[in-house]
Amino acid sequence: MAAISVKGVSRQFGSFRALDKVSIEFADGGFHALLGPSGSGKTTLLRVIAGFEYPDTGTITIGGESVESIPVEKRQVGLMFQNYALFPHMSVYDNIAFGLTVRHTARAEIRHRVHEVLELVRLQGLEKRKPAELSGGQKQRVALARAIVFRPRVLLLDEPLSALDKSLRLDMQVELKRIQREVGITTLLVTHDQEEALTLSDRIGILDHGVLVQQGAPLDIYERPATPFAATFLGDANLLSTQAGSYLPDAAGCSVRLESGSTIHSTNTGDADGSDIVCAVRPEKMFLLRADETPEPGMNVLPATVIRHLFAGSSLNYELAWHETTLRVFAQNNGAPLFAEGCPVTVAWHPSHTIVMNA
Repeated sequence: MAAISVKGVSRQFGSFRALDKVSIEFADGGFHALLGPSGSGKTTLLRVIAGFEYPDTGTITIGGESVESIPVEKRQVGLMFQNYALFPHMSVYDNIAFGLTVRHTARAEIRHRVHEVLELVRLQGLEKRKPAELSGGQKQRVALARAIVFRPRVLLLDEPLSALDKSLRLDMQVELKRIQREVGITTLLVTHDQEEALTLSDRIGILDHGVLVQQGAPLDIYERPATPFAATFLGDANLLSTQAGSYLPDAAGCSVRLESGSTIHSTNTGDADGSDIVCAVRPEKMFLLRADETPEPGMNVLPATVIRHLFAGSSLNYELAWHETTLRVFAQNNGAPLFAEGCPVTVAWHPSHTIVMNA
């Protein structure tokens, strides 16, 4: 297998800059995700790594080998796309064997590898079926088998599960993770699905307008986003505007005065330098008290009013009015009484859950 190194890569289409000096590393054998909205550059970066596009600037290495001048068919890269691109007139066996056939692999070796990968993706007994006779999940497995049967150095996945319904998509996430672990192949997944990126990947890179905003382990990015964009794109976050010059470091972290006049505290200051500060709090880290209840000592508190609550099965999602801003609080559905619309409440959270970042 092989690690992938991208250094200073830019790609421009006319006046549109799809990638802007992107540098990112994908470790050997890891499962990596590129996450971002439409137009963020994630698919362009995947295509540059694959060889369908060539960078205007920068370098790309796979397994320590520079590949900018190597055509796609010689990069030893397995590819799986959103639409699977199966040949409708071919059987499952022939679809999977296609890549080996065009590489002039011996017939006995083709037979061995196809049956090996059919077992891996759990499609034994379906070799003679045509794509039209398969379910969506089975088609996805065939496409994956075809991408890895020739034993590529890396596997590139472009929104591979987006065509599946939610239940099947969750099942296939488990299967994709299992297969990647068994094969041990360096895998790069492009997705706009936050949950999918968090569930599958060892590391995530977040792109916005062609710029790499943040990269790291999913838990690290979720708990310590570097920018307001990262905080709101990966998961949900309440952004709290602050007064200029109100950032005061202390032994425990810092205190910050909000635009509303309230002062909150944080033990999670990240790389904030105090020049222009935004605070963020995840909705599930906040909880609600009746206006007459006393919070625990040391908690951050804000007075708010319930706008509405939305029932989501395992949770209750509250929308609250606070200082011309709508806050969101996710409460576990544990049978506690609901806070009615129009009810005054106190929003409370621990200082360790206040994320302080540069605006």
